[in-house]
Amino acid sequence: LAEVSHDYNKAFQMSSRYQERIRALEHQINLNRHESRAKLTKLTNEYNYQVTMKKKQWLQEKKKFDMTQAKSVFPTTFRQNPVGTQATANFRRLGGIANLIGTCMADIVDATTMITEGNAMRPQKFPPFKPPPAPPSLSPGSGESLAQKATRLDEQLRHQHQECVNRLKQSEEERKRAWKKMVKTKAEFEMQPIQQGRRGARFDPSNYVVQMPGLGGGPTKAASPQPVAAPRPRAPAFSTASPGVSQSKYSAARVRARISQDGCVAPVSEPKKTKDGLYQRPAGRTRKGMQWDAVRGIWAPE
Repeated sequence: LAEVSHDYNKAFQMSSRYQERIRALEHQINLNRHESRAKLTKLTNEYNYQVTMKKKQWLQEKKKFDMTQAKSVFPTTFRQNPVGTQATANFRRLGGIANLIGTCMADIVDATTMITEGNAMRPQKFPPFKPPPAPPSLSPGSGESLAQKATRLDEQLRHQHQECVNRLKQSEEERKRAWKKMVKTKAEFEMQPIQQGRRGARFDPSNYVVQMPGLGGGPTKAASPQPVAAPRPRAPAFSTASPGVSQSKYSAARVRARISQDGCVAPVSEPKKTKDGLYQRPAGRTRKGMQWDAVRGIWAPE
């Protein structure tokens, strides 16, 4: 019994270690994803701000350059009245704001005509906008960017996670086999005194089918086995009573109905089962000369 219990505890500890490793990897995956997103967002925002400020400066310089180029060919720059066209001349005669608009339009027409005919130098083009270079973490060139690094680490962690999941499945199969072997060995060990003292006592494995505890519970301790009565169907907790007999569940007739032929006593009420598949001991004091059998859910003689 100690040997099979040791085998089960070993399998249980192995599955527990795999389960803890899986939880740690899941936490690490989520943490890495959160940190990489935060870093990438911060770097992207800082770079976009630099681009915006650089573009703003470029527009201001371009505007100043264009104004200088325009003034170099406008007739009004040299204190000459622009000629323009008949339409601009008619507009200037109106006076007021119309005169100002007509003069401006005539200035543009004369400057364009002079450039087209070759009487003035063509204005130079302002250099196109060039954004500042991106940081190496965003555009590393031949290296590894922050996003690529995060993807690589994520793939590595997910690969380790899948390996642990597969190993946990194998370990759980081994633990299941060890659990069945331990339950069977314990049941056979408990039946030895009964089989030696009574010819009719037989071992029935179906009476010892106990659900394997989950990984949330602790390892099974190899408790010293004690002889118990031969497994038999549980006696009914209540029996039909004839008219005139007390209907109290603690009456003598009811108590006798809960006692089986091998001396086992069923509890007054149906016991509850734990998550491990064992019957929970009823509340109150222990019955004299008996012990609680959690497998069958009855009081058995010591």
